Amino acid sequence: MAIAECESRLKEEGRHVAVVTQNIDSLHARAGSKNIIELHGMFSALHRRIQFKIALITYKTLSTDQPPYLSSLLYPYRPSRSHRSANRNLLLIPPHTTNFSRRAFSFTTPTLCNKLPTCIRQSNTLHTFKHRLKTHLTSLPS
Repeated sequence: MAIAECESRLKEEGRHVAVVTQNIDSLHARAGSKNIIELHGMFSALHRRIQFKIALITYKTLSTDQPPYLSSLLYPYRPSRSHRSANRNLLLIPPHTTNFSRRAFSFTTPTLCNKLPTCIRQSNTLHTFKHRLKTHLTSLPS
């Protein structure tokens, strides 16, 4: 009730108020709030969209070596000895020293792409890659 009361008082003062919440039980609406923005589930959808875009840019970069400034940051994983992973289209994950460096394209991209199923990484066409990637990302739990 406290948020709804605060909202009505601020509206009386002529202020625009919105309640941003992740509640899924309509608690704020039942308490009397009018302008409610519900974010529940939006963050997982946004995270998947970011993963989709990063994987798509990576596929295009690896397929065409363009743009050069991105292709220069991606290196194929080449084990020193013969391993089963040698033909799985994996990318080399560079060492990182800080949490900040884990956010770099050169670290995030190989980490994300190496977690994708092999059938997605080995797609022959952009259309096939996009279709398989969308199917995979939408099948993940929220």
